[in-house]
Amino acid sequence: MKRKLFIITAAAVLAAMLTGCSPLGLDAQTLMKPPKATGARQEIYRVLEEKTGDQLTLRYPKAGEYRSAIIMRDVTGDGRDEAIAFYTRGEDPYTIVSVISEVNGTWTEIAFYKNASTQLDRICFGDFDGNGITDFAIGWGNSTAGASELSLYTGQNGTVKEIATKEMYNELAVLELDSDTGRSGILTVALESRDTTAAAKLFGLVNGNVNLLGTAAIDPDVLQYNKVTVGKISAGEYGVILDSSENTHAFQTEILYWDKAAARLQNPLYHPEDKTVLYTARSISVTSQDINGDSIIEIPITHALPGISADTRSEVSYMVNWHRYDSSTNTLTNLLSTVVNSRDGYMFMVPDSWKNRVTTAWDEENRALTFYEWKAETAGSENGVRGDPLLTIQVMTEEEWNNGSEADGALYKIKQHENMVFTAKQGQPASSLALTMEQVEYYFRLFTAT
Repeated sequence: MKRKLFIITAAAVLAAMLTGCSPLGLDAQTLMKPPKATGARQEIYRVLEEKTGDQLTLRYPKAGEYRSAIIMRDVTGDGRDEAIAFYTRGEDPYTIVSVISEVNGTWTEIAFYKNASTQLDRICFGDFDGNGITDFAIGWGNSTAGASELSLYTGQNGTVKEIATKEMYNELAVLELDSDTGRSGILTVALESRDTTAAAKLFGLVNGNVNLLGTAAIDPDVLQYNKVTVGKISAGEYGVILDSSENTHAFQTEILYWDKAAARLQNPLYHPEDKTVLYTARSISVTSQDINGDSIIEIPITHALPGISADTRSEVSYMVNWHRYDSSTNTLTNLLSTVVNSRDGYMFMVPDSWKNRVTTAWDEENRALTFYEWKAETAGSENGVRGDPLLTIQVMTEEEWNNGSEADGALYKIKQHENMVFTAKQGQPASSLALTMEQVEYYFRLFTAT
């Protein structure tokens, strides 16, 4: 119970941090007055208060990297940061985006736009026209409900121009197009709905106007995107990786990237013939990430371990094979095989000698994962039988470890992370598959699902 309390408390604090809400219950959206500030910040607040007649309510992006109501960025190319502020005035039924710049030593509003949405999804930055000046994109509305609309903003002649696109999206990301010039595009991803067809679209700016650079079909059966990762997908290639779910037991991954040579937006894992992404389909929710620290994002591809019935399978009943995509050959290569326990925050790298020769069992009550030898060719067995135990990994609190488990000579402490102690117990030492505790420590890794 104490272990569960620890996990729930940590999750609650993390959720509060990610949503921009104070753990004391002070929702920043309800602050009618901004916090005290000095210097440039104070001058920016002064401009906002004058504009609103002291009826200022700051608005905060709900998603994305930038969650502040006032964001400093040079969006005019003058070498100095402007303030991009989001707010409402009194009971007005719209949100305002205001760009405030220091002009001749005085902070002054240089651009002002209204949007009928009272919710701000996110703001993204990139050089969408390749002129060396930072542009930005704003999503208005609620992306989780599929109701966010994209607007682009670009600096022109000392001010900022708004360009409405009328594009609706569920996910929004900035995608690098040309590493030499720094030009990027803004990528929208829309789920299938009654009003829209599932598709990814890549936009840029040309002469101050929106330019559709490319589109790509995506899986129309996706219900939601669980994780969107922007980064290196292959050696020298950047893209967006979409981890999604079709239902509570069906997950998959798609890759989107700009093929510079072909001038196309690519989704190489998607099969247009049957509109699926079967190769990355899996039954567990583990998502893509840089698993080996090489700055390239790996994709999890799974298969069920033998001898475990479908109705008793859990996350630890699967081998998770981490694959790297190669855009030059359009292939996936397995770099690492693991069993993942994201609930307890660890994974175990499966040694080559164990591949196709082990299975697992999960003890929910004791938070214990046991690896067993799997004897595939056994007389009298149709598929094989479970053999001797090889290794048990058990997770407990520091208090549980100190109150008796430490005295159990069979348990070996392999790792401690904050209040959690990770222990190992050797199974059949005479087995040819047995590992030393030094090997167990090497193959054991902490793991986060994000």
